[in-house]
Amino acid sequence: MKTREAANVYPLWVEEDDDFPDPRKVYDEYETSGYDPNGADLLIAPYSERLAYALELQRRASERDDRIGDGMAIEATNLLKDLEYEAQMACEELKERLELLSEQDKLYARAVQDWTMDEIKRRIEVRGHDYDQSDQRAYLEMIDVLDTMVHELVEDNEDEKLITLATTWRQEVEAELTVHNVRDAYRLAA
Repeated sequence: MKTREAANVYPLWVEEDDDFPDPRKVYDEYETSGYDPNGADLLIAPYSERLAYALELQRRASERDDRIGDGMAIEATNLLKDLEYEAQMACEELKERLELLSEQDKLYARAVQDWTMDEIKRRIEVRGHDYDQSDQRAYLEMIDVLDTMVHELVEDNEDEKLITLATTWRQEVEAELTVHNVRDAYRLAA
């Protein structure tokens, strides 16, 4: 008998009802429509829908112990590898953009970095321990800190350059987290 572990259906960086679509619903909609969300029908669904579809395919494959389940698992793994590659490319593009923005205005980049690191240090002191750098909680905390900063900058009508720097950094951190989560999901399927 084969045993498989199923990945968490929702990515860790979104609440169950937030930005991420319900994988079961997305999967069922595409299965009943006959369309392939991954481009076979000249339709490429948004990244979140394709990820939801792949995660649900993986979950359903883990519930089966037959050749169809094995095929579903292989398909899910391949889809997740493709999605991981897309997330990695997006992450690299965001890193380059952040570096370019930082070079264009070093003073603002330093201010954003200092404020962020000070807030992270404050949270570590309150919590009493630091997370390992590769711990997903470290990514989630950084996203939360940057969200807070962006919100405050927007409310205070600060310079658009500051907002763009903080927003780009937040997107880059979220892209890194996406890469890790998707990579973990397809490793579980293997």
